[in-house]
Amino acid sequence: MGGINCGGARPKSCNIAENEIENLRLAYASIVKNVFQINVYFSLANAHVEEIMSLEKTTQHTLAFAKYEDVKQNLLTSWNASVALDNNLDDFFKNLNEVQSDIELSNDEVLILKEMSAANTKMSNLIYDLYNAYEVMPYEKLLMEGQVHEYLRHGSITKLTEDIVGLLSQELVFLKKYSVMTKEVELINS
Repeated sequence: MGGINCGGARPKSCNIAENEIENLRLAYASIVKNVFQINVYFSLANAHVEEIMSLEKTTQHTLAFAKYEDVKQNLLTSWNASVALDNNLDDFFKNLNEVQSDIELSNDEVLILKEMSAANTKMSNLIYDLYNAYEVMPYEKLLMEGQVHEYLRHGSITKLTEDIVGLLSQELVFLKKYSVMTKEVELINS
């Protein structure tokens, strides 16, 4: 998933201490980890929503209520991962600024990561909004009336979910672009 092009076969081309390179690599590894954690927990939340709608039809209310709590917990975990991603991107840029004159990171690579940061900030806010939408949802009443499905499909929750999916897809594309670009830089410089 990309990396930092310094050291390795061309140690003379880098004037950066190994610990500084390692800090950049670790910061980037955390970025990748957080993107996938956001995806995992957001996906789990959505899987639980689908289970809730199925359980609602069979009037398994106790199990459906437990799944509702799982949805909120998974959204909160996904949001925490997006906040961690923001922090990791900040750390990456801070470490990068300290060594930028000595490292071979192109302007395009930096631009990709900055676009990723902007997209993640939007996504983080939307995940939090979605969590709050579930938090204030009159869930028990809707469940007893058999209206959870209608509420979810025709309210702001579906729109928020769709917007988050679009931004999460962008995050994955940014990771791919960054990876492709760093491989190209490696090939050019080898």
